[in-house]
Amino acid sequence: MRRFLFIIIMFMATARLYAPSVTLAWDPNEEPDIDRYQLYWWESDELARDMKKAFHPNTVTTVTNLLAGTTYHFVVTAVNTAELESGPSNLVTYTVPPDPVDPRVPKTPQNIRDKLPEGT
Repeated sequence: MRRFLFIIIMFMATARLYAPSVTLAWDPNEEPDIDRYQLYWWESDELARDMKKAFHPNTVTTVTNLLAGTTYHFVVTAVNTAELESGPSNLVTYTVPPDPVDPRVPKTPQNIRDKLPEGT
């Protein structure tokens, strides 16, 4: 059975707080002896050598404290009660948008000239 990892993007951003997160959901493994799922993720520049791992009893989880402008890769595996681990799901890649602009900050001036127009 093929398992698919889906990505649901959720942002928690306000003018004062930007804590990017991503919610991931996947199809459950239909085998009766599944104990948990393991989510693995890494940043694009880490080339999977510094993979992070989390255990999840459910098929939905939220990864928090992501860095703005950073690309992350995610896969999920299923682990049964005998501690045997499945192969990885399909790879999902997500890039966190850059920090939002604080709406209280004035916009950047445009069309700056080195001389004032005639008659001013």
